[in-house]
Amino acid sequence: MPRRRRTPGAITCWTSGSTSITSSNINYRLGYEPLLPGVYLTTYPNVYRDFGGDEHRAAQLSLKHLQDLTATTIPATSVAAIVIEPVQGEGGYIPAPASFLQGLRAFCDQYGILLVADEVQAGFGRTGRMWSFEHAGIVPDVVCLAKAIANGLPLSAVVTRRELQERWGKGAHGTTYGGNPVACAAGIAVLETIEREHLVANAAERGAELMEGLRSIMGLLGLTDQHSFKSLNEACATALARGAWRLRDVKGLLGQRQHEVQTHLSFAQTHPLIRNLAEYGLFIETKIP
Repeated sequence: MPRRRRTPGAITCWTSGSTSITSSNINYRLGYEPLLPGVYLTTYPNVYRDFGGDEHRAAQLSLKHLQDLTATTIPATSVAAIVIEPVQGEGGYIPAPASFLQGLRAFCDQYGILLVADEVQAGFGRTGRMWSFEHAGIVPDVVCLAKAIANGLPLSAVVTRRELQERWGKGAHGTTYGGNPVACAAGIAVLETIEREHLVANAAERGAELMEGLRSIMGLLGLTDQHSFKSLNEACATALARGAWRLRDVKGLLGQRQHEVQTHLSFAQTHPLIRNLAEYGLFIETKIP
């Protein structure tokens, strides 16, 4: 069967096929093995946690891991598609460096591999662009959409060039609940609202405002070097996609300055912040990568 490649930390969903390329949490796979064969995981460039804030090194080593995998385990010519979240969601709200995504696009072009961008969590303006892959200046072959597409109503979409759609042939793909008229009406309303209220531009502006606020926090903490900024910056999402910085990361930065590295905050520690933010109309939840 066609081989697929996925990056660790990814979440795609919970059907058999999508679970096979999900690796953000073992609970999604526990009790469901065996899953689809022909799926291979490669390195995701987690700039902050794994590469000390060095984007260039993160991109280069992650691409090398992909090249090594196709040289020793699965030939690149046997790979049908590479699936990636340009900004990982449950994997930790981690943006892939633009140079990595550009290298991935070039790799796929070289070997005739389809590049699939999972925009389920980051799409529809949440990163200050309509789609998070736009930050890298690339165009995927396939884009997967859901969640914000219909503002909570059950709707998803697989977007490709017409040429790829026509390869399936008529009737080759379908779903019992696809094209629900109520959900589709909601999807149209979402697109109209995004355009009418300039929500993508607003996300970019609020993201810039958030970054400026984080720089102020850096000043208060005495974090002035570029590495420290990247550490704090990577604890937030690209623009508003990450919303609020991860408490355990900021706590870890403070702990390092006090030689008391702390990697976890308990619910008792996070609950007061969650409760206080709710009073201002901002609802957040904790995530376990």
